[in-house]
This record gives sequence, structure tokens and C-alpha cells, in this order.
Amino acid sequence: KDATFVTFKAGNNYWSHNHLDQGAFTIYKGGPLAIDSGLYAQYGSDHHMNYDYQTIAHNIITVTDPNDNIAQPDKKDKEKSRTIANDGGQRRIGSGWGEAAPLDLNEWLLKKDFYHTGSIEKYYQDENFVVAIANLTPAYTNIYSGSGTFSDRTRRVEDYWRTFIYDRVNDVVLIYDNIRASDASFTKRSILHTMNKPLLSGNKLISKVYAQTNPSQQGG
Repeated sequence: KDATFVTFKAGNNYWSHNHLDQGAFTIYKGGPLAIDSGLYAQYGSDHHMNYDYQTIAHNIITVTDPNDNIAQPDKKDKEKSRTIANDGGQRRIGSGWGEAAPLDLNEWLLKKDFYHTGSIEKYYQDENFVVAIANLTPAYTNIYSGSGTFSDRTRRVEDYWRTFIYDRVNDVVLIYDNIRASDASFTKRSILHTMNKPLLSGNKLISKVYAQTNPSQQGG
């Protein structure tokens, strides 16, 4: 009941229901402290497409180009062109965005420039630390970014590496971001989602959850 649970993901897109959240993390300690936000109410709903599915609903960095406003194109005999919120997030990959998921590995390899969205380049763990170093650049940028397509979006990120460290001895999570935008004027935001409104104290942001009757939620 006093355990610390952390998640960190960084990899490729293989199927339609993946969110645009490569590099995102969560923390649970006495309750959910850093969360994967949004409500999966209905596939394709406005909330799903404009928030829950997108990068902004997760604990990761967004880089916003104000001109990244290409509308989602028509789907064959199903849905008319649709304006989607410019969240500054990752490339829009998955059948919900109009590109069908690959049928097999061969199709995935033929479209690797599209489906490749990241990789954990280094991983280390011992009794004291867990360390993962991820290259997240392809989640934001591929060879088509900036060519005027809805899925590949404008070119906003040149390099993005995230290092995730869990210090088991001191029970501390460290996140180090090394990111280079295509244009220094693009707005960069480091997103952190919490269950309750966070508290600001000087240069600290404090996330609190309160004890519940559930023995696994002691408050934290």
C-alpha cells in the first residue's frame, strides 16, 4: 500500500488506439499524482479527438506553431472535413486520423517513416536506479512534416530526447528534456496533469491526493 508506481513509454505506433503520448509518464504514490488525463467516453467524439487522444492530455512537452491549422480531410463517405485543435503535440497517427493501421509487419516497414514514433535508446536498472533515455524526435517530425499534410503537421521539432530516472533509494522521479524547436518563437509547454488543482509554493508545484477508503489510496 505504500509502493511507488511509475510508468514511462516511448516507442512506435502499431495500431489505431495508441494515443499521441510517446515520452509520457505517470506517478502513483498513495494515490494518482501525475496522471494520464482525459475521458474515453466515445471514440471519435470532440473530447476524444481534440483532447483525450492528443498529446496535450499527457505529461509531455508540446511545441505550438500557430500556423499548424490544417483541417482533418474528408473520410471516405463517412465524415466531412473537420477542424482539430492545435495542441502543439505529436504527429497524428492511427485510424482515427484517417490512416489505417498496418495489416502486418511488411506494411509497417514500407511506411516506417510514418509509423516510427520513438525508441528507448538506453535502459539501465539496478537496486538503486532505473534510467531510460528516449529519442522522441520522430513522434513530432518525419520527412513529410511541413509538406502540408494534416497527419504529419508542420515542422516544429528538430530534436527531442527525454531522460526518465527513478531513484529507488530516495523515492524520486527525475525528468530531463533536451528539445530543439524548428523556430525559437514557437511556444513550448511542459505539461503535468494532476487529479486536483496543484498548489504553487515559491518555485514549487505541489500535487496532492487525499486518502480514500481504498487501502491502496492512503493519500500522497
